[in-house]
Amino acid sequence: CIPSRESAKCIASQPVVQDPPVTPEPPVTPAPPVVEDPPVAPEPPVAPEPEVPPEPEDPLEPEAPPEPEDPAEPEDPAEPEDPPVTQEPPVVPEPPEEEDPPAAPEASDLNYEYYEGRFAVMPDFDSLSIVSTGTSTTFSLPPSNGVVFFGLRYTGQLFVSEAGLYTFFSESNDGSRLYIDGDLVVDNDGAHTLLELSGTANLSAGLHDITLEYFQANGTKGLTVSWSGPGIAKQEIPATVLFAP
Repeated sequence: CIPSRESAKCIASQPVVQDPPVTPEPPVTPAPPVVEDPPVAPEPPVAPEPEVPPEPEDPLEPEAPPEPEDPAEPEDPAEPEDPPVTQEPPVVPEPPEEEDPPAAPEASDLNYEYYEGRFAVMPDFDSLSIVSTGTSTTFSLPPSNGVVFFGLRYTGQLFVSEAGLYTFFSESNDGSRLYIDGDLVVDNDGAHTLLELSGTANLSAGLHDITLEYFQANGTKGLTVSWSGPGIAKQEIPATVLFAP
């Protein structure tokens, strides 16, 4: 028994349970040895293939004779070269034919319109009433019959035989104005004593419209219309170159 600390009594001991005996493991059977593969017998040597004798070559065929060449065609004979072109001499233009100067028309007179009124400058004749009409061979003043306030308008055509620059002159007391082809060439307007003024116009040969306006404002009167140009010295315009409109 095992004495107790609290008493002297013995405490009966319990039997000790022993572990069951260990069963021994069966012995390990060793693995059988690995059987090695039998050695491989070496392959017998390969007998070399018998050489094939070369095929006999065909006997050489005789070469065909070369084909005869075509006879060369005869070359065309060289064409003769054209002879060098002879340059024609330059054509000399013929001088232009001189045109005959225009012929003057048959003789005729200028026309004029007569007006009355007191004018200090040139009036608009289209707005006035015509008192009378007449004709004149040149730019000469008709008789006034004592009237000292009046106006005149001449119309007609001027014949020019040669083209060129012409100068026209108008000498008047009182005012005057000269037109060629509707253009004012000489402006001598206003009330004044006898006074001459001039102007120029470049004219072609032939007929040209001409108009002269004039007015008189008391006192003395006067009118002279002149020209100069190619081959013409200053002179009063003659009746031979003045015609009806």
